[in-house]
Amino acid sequence: MTPVWIELDLSALRHNLKWVAGRVGGIGRVWAVIKANGYGHGARELGKVFEREGVAGLAVVSLEEAVELREARVRLPILVLNPGFPAEAPWMVRYGLVQSLSTPEMLYALSRAAHAQGRPARVHVKVDTGMTRLGVSVGRALELLDRATSLPGVECQGIFSHLATADGIQNRFAVEQLERFRRIWGQIPSGVRNRLEWVHMANSAAVALWPQAVRKPFSGVR
Repeated sequence: MTPVWIELDLSALRHNLKWVAGRVGGIGRVWAVIKANGYGHGARELGKVFEREGVAGLAVVSLEEAVELREARVRLPILVLNPGFPAEAPWMVRYGLVQSLSTPEMLYALSRAAHAQGRPARVHVKVDTGMTRLGVSVGRALELLDRATSLPGVECQGIFSHLATADGIQNRFAVEQLERFRRIWGQIPSGVRNRLEWVHMANSAAVALWPQAVRKPFSGVR
């Protein structure tokens, strides 16, 4: 077999992070997605670097990926992007993770786990504005958000969506998704809006090409 290796230049990583931070309003507004073992670059190592640099949090796909980071002593908030299964709720609470919330079933499981363990279950409500991969439908988003902000033991910290076609500056569908999310935001009661720490929609392509996706209310509201 031919030996191969990957050589990472952390100065380049920090340069890119600084550029992204400048686009979104500061390093404290960046959530670094390091799913799939940091896209093959080493999630544990990247997690520690991002933590030292002061990002707001990390995002991964699964509970297993998040636990790996916790076992590597990464203390940042970690958002698990998959909607999860109710059986995973106790582990989400135990490890202090943030659940991407799409269903009331997962919400109730998290509330029960929080009560049993005497610690909060943290969530960001995920809205499907057109990606059609994950998230609660636009028509049911407000109902799920209302439940998430009123159920005992649950801390609803944010609401977010994901652009399906952000890598094109002339793409009408991205504009439609942004407007759908903006309409949902406008229908949320002010008392609930003021309690949401994070309102986000900008993936990497949107940070580069869609300035309207990183302005309020689509970036951190505090």
